[in-house]
Amino acid sequence: MIKERISTLEIVMVSLCIFVIAWISDNSILAMIEPLVWIIPVFFIQWQSACDRLAYKYDKRMINAFFVVFIVYVVIQLYWRFFTPYHEYTELGVVHLISTLPIFLAYLFKVKLSDLNWNITIKNIVFVVIMFVILREIPIFVAMGRGKEIFADITSLGFIKSFVIHLLYPSIVEEVIFRGYLLTGLISIGFKEDVSNVIQSLIFGFIHIIGKGELSVYIAMSCFVQVYIGFIFGRIYLNTKSLTPSLLLHALFDAYSVM
Repeated sequence: MIKERISTLEIVMVSLCIFVIAWISDNSILAMIEPLVWIIPVFFIQWQSACDRLAYKYDKRMINAFFVVFIVYVVIQLYWRFFTPYHEYTELGVVHLISTLPIFLAYLFKVKLSDLNWNITIKNIVFVVIMFVILREIPIFVAMGRGKEIFADITSLGFIKSFVIHLLYPSIVEEVIFRGYLLTGLISIGFKEDVSNVIQSLIFGFIHIIGKGELSVYIAMSCFVQVYIGFIFGRIYLNTKSLTPSLLLHALFDAYSVM
């Protein structure tokens, strides 16, 4: 089933996210431009849905797998965040390996990674690149006037290396957990697509509080950036019925954020 129209719930969700993103912005120009730019993907994804109608099978076992995988994943993140010095595990890459392992717990519920759709088309790739430019490049370009510098950043070996690293973790891991297991699982037990996507995006967004190390109103509001991004990733997944487009965009986001 492909959603051709944006529901009222989705409009409310997008409006709330963009309002909060604009509210917490420290840059006055960016605060004015970014909401206008970030609304584009919601409509642009509709074009994608009309072009890529891939069959997909929902499985109720995925929601059961999600709960176990999610709990273990959160426990691991809490341990690394509060009980291990940051530099010790990041330099060794141990956190990436350990954080990847929970997704395989789904096999206990007879849910395999191969059950998810990993198809990708040239059209999908072009779509991902355009989305990345819309969401990351345009706001920064307008706010800072760094066109040439940004282009140099994303074509550098450092960016390419960062992209490859982030492709495994957190991109594949989080796309499998939130879009693969959770979003698919919610739909399989009877939730509507738009409701399922809002639920998974909220959980995805606020799980990032773990990385903040403290809780405050501002930090909670800042997580709406991840909520909105998670919402967009979910829409891409629902409209293409494939995890690959969203995980590629996810990796691009994370790779650029550390540049």
